[in-house]
Amino acid sequence: MSIAYKQYLQGGGEMGALTRAFNWSDTLIGSPQNWSQSLLTTVSILLNSRFPMFLWWGEELIQFYNDAYRPSLGKEGKHPAALGQRGADCWQEIWPVIYPLIAQVMAGGESSWSENQLIPIYRNGELEDVYWTFSYSRVNDESGKPGGVLVICNETTKQVTSFNELKQAKMELDFAIEAAELGTWDLDPVTNTFIGNERLKSWFGISADAEIALSKATEVISEDDRDAVLKAIAEAMQPSSGGHYDIEYTIINPLMPSPRLVRAKGKALFDADGVVYRFSGTMEDITSERSNQLELAESNQRLEMALDAAMLGSYDLDVRSGKMNSTPQFKTNFGKEPEETFDLEDLMKSILPAYRSTVREIIARCVREQNVYVADYPICWPDGSIHWIRAHGKPEYDAKGRIDRIIGVAEDITGDVTIRKELERVYEQARLSKQAAQMGTFDMDLENETMEWDERCRTLFGISHNDKVIYERDFLEGLHPEDNERIRAAIDRAFNKTVSDGDYDVEYRTIGQEDQKLRWVKAKGKVYFSPSGLPIRFIGSVLDITEQKLDELRKNDFIGMVSHELKTPLTTIKAYTQVGRLLAESLDHEKLSKTLERTERQIRKMTTMINGFLNVSRFESGKIQLNYETFDIDKLIIETVSDLNLFGTSHHINYRASGPALLQGDRDKIASVLSNLIGNAIKYSPAMSVITITCIPGSEAIEISVSDNGPGIKVSDQEKLFERYYRVEDKRMPTISGFGIGLYLSAEIVRWHNGTIGVKSTPGDGATFYFSLPIQPF
Repeated sequence: MSIAYKQYLQGGGEMGALTRAFNWSDTLIGSPQNWSQSLLTTVSILLNSRFPMFLWWGEELIQFYNDAYRPSLGKEGKHPAALGQRGADCWQEIWPVIYPLIAQVMAGGESSWSENQLIPIYRNGELEDVYWTFSYSRVNDESGKPGGVLVICNETTKQVTSFNELKQAKMELDFAIEAAELGTWDLDPVTNTFIGNERLKSWFGISADAEIALSKATEVISEDDRDAVLKAIAEAMQPSSGGHYDIEYTIINPLMPSPRLVRAKGKALFDADGVVYRFSGTMEDITSERSNQLELAESNQRLEMALDAAMLGSYDLDVRSGKMNSTPQFKTNFGKEPEETFDLEDLMKSILPAYRSTVREIIARCVREQNVYVADYPICWPDGSIHWIRAHGKPEYDAKGRIDRIIGVAEDITGDVTIRKELERVYEQARLSKQAAQMGTFDMDLENETMEWDERCRTLFGISHNDKVIYERDFLEGLHPEDNERIRAAIDRAFNKTVSDGDYDVEYRTIGQEDQKLRWVKAKGKVYFSPSGLPIRFIGSVLDITEQKLDELRKNDFIGMVSHELKTPLTTIKAYTQVGRLLAESLDHEKLSKTLERTERQIRKMTTMINGFLNVSRFESGKIQLNYETFDIDKLIIETVSDLNLFGTSHHINYRASGPALLQGDRDKIASVLSNLIGNAIKYSPAMSVITITCIPGSEAIEISVSDNGPGIKVSDQEKLFERYYRVEDKRMPTISGFGIGLYLSAEIVRWHNGTIGVKSTPGDGATFYFSLPIQPF
């Protein structure tokens, strides 16, 4: 083909230029100079047509389209990529719809025609519903066979959309008329007959004829209103009236028991000569509306009475002028006389200065957001007294949306504020008391199956998480196993209204879930029941009483220890008394005198011991009193050993005397330290073994030690021996009675003498307890 092919591609606007510039050699149809005459002619017609046209050509249905078709592809979509593209690649979203039409034409079938066909296409960045009226026609090639399909089309989306909108508007109008329960009418001014819908005919008691004479309809209008209605109709049909018709009147339908008040509105239409050619409108039943208006007036009157009774003052503020109409009660609430003028400026001046900007902002925000405002603020009355006002207001706007007025009410809440502040004070006092007492609180909503613990309550159960509290997991599993069943029973009883009034008052132990710490707590609560007797809420508090419980246990232990320790001197006194009786019978006065002396010594020891036990709390509080005297520690040791040997002992007590060794201190309390250390050596060493006591005087201090041949003490126990209530637990040793307080008291006595005490021991090789006392402790 010659270069004459270019003349077929002349013109065509934007698409002509794009078609000439396109590299057709990359497509199956090849370069334009090799195109068939049929293709060139068709493309020429397409490009120069002002009617939307589209062409698919060849086996791959390569695409051509013109400027008239271009807008249908949208601003962001298939253009310009659609030019020269394969049809199947371009129209993937609608290919199942259009390809059968193409195939039918390409196979030799008749041309197709579709009108207002919905074929969604992707354009403008989205898939749009597009309506088309189009025809698919075959274009033959040089051999007379189908070479392509020419689409002559027109997008009818706007027409279809307008038709649908009109149809929808008609439906909405009909629906609105029906929903508003309106009657409709259309009067023919020439024949003076009209047609109406079924509702209007039923109101007038007219049969469902196609046309009704106007005179027949006016017969049921109340005689008091009939002339006014006819006059209004006649005036509306005069051009000077503008055709407007609006009147209210009463219908007295003989078939209806009660009169019906209606409002008729209409419009007359005139031709160029001023002759009315149509008069139509609507009719509304306003019987209930008028009745409601009367009821509303009565309600307003009752409302005003209620407002007065509640001491609520109402106001109506003109925002633009600042003028305010208000009731006498409103003025009274601001300390004004009912006859005084009271405008916005007066109101703002009465508000305490610190609150004025806040009130203005609250009102401004309600105006912006178009909602009701509520503001509490203090005011100063003319007499200087301070009152609190609670004001409610609702903004009203004009036709342009500008704020026009604010209407609302205001009340004097001074009493409520006073009570609230007192409640806040009491609440804060309770909160501080709760905080000071480290009390936890809980709240079980049994209806919604939720349980709330505060942080303190969680601590008492040894948990640190802030997750939802679960009754079974966090509470029941946190109880001490020995208390679990008892507390379950107490809760079940509190939840049973037939056997309790909902009170809950228990003490129990908890085992911390995370820290495994044992705590004693006291819990008090109250269960609230529904009218049917079902428990619906359980609230209460929990107090840590661990120290209190431990004090009770220590007291009981102390009493038991006192009882146990006093047995020894009492037994000794009893023995001395028996010996004294025998000596008295034998008249051995010398021995009797020594026995009585030893008895007196034991009485003194028992008195000292009792005082020591009763003053154990003084050690803990730092109020111990020492009775200082100068005494010989050597002699004190000899006396202590002599008393032990007097009645026999299962051990050999060997004292390595050092000779006289004087020091200053509380002789009786030092004696109790010696007795305790020797007593422990006897308890924890084998019978018939040797217990060695040494006393080594120094220039500034004297050191006394007590050694035994017992099982020895582990290093881990040595560090805790002098702690209160600590006892060594060793499976190799028999159980030995005691309360773990002897060494604690001994250590405290030595400490108060500014001395030191300790132990040296190797497991399996006995133990040596020692203490050192300064000669001059001051």
